[in-house]
Amino acid sequence: MKFKVYRITEEADKRTHALFLYSGYLQKKGLWPPKIQDYACIYQGEDPALEGMKAEKALEKCLRIFDKERPAGTHKGSVGDVVMLMQEPSNAYFCDSFGWELLGNFRETK
Repeated sequence: MKFKVYRITEEADKRTHALFLYSGYLQKKGLWPPKIQDYACIYQGEDPALEGMKAEKALEKCLRIFDKERPAGTHKGSVGDVVMLMQEPSNAYFCDSFGWELLGNFRETK
């Protein structure tokens, strides 16, 4: 299965100060749910072993893969990042302080 890792852009972080923040705080500040236009895809990967896994296990594995192969100059996956599992239908998940939050409207425009 293919997957993508998204991180808030520098421009959006300057406006929202939302980098590394958990969903509860973003909700209090009126910044929930995250908007895809405030994020950039920083990594694309694929692992056939993700097929058939429960979402939480697949998401954790995606971040482990990203952490090993991440682009130079980027930090490891953390709270505030979004992982999109590229299946039918694609689902995006916000990495929260404890677990993951499904983001129903976090979709790429074609």
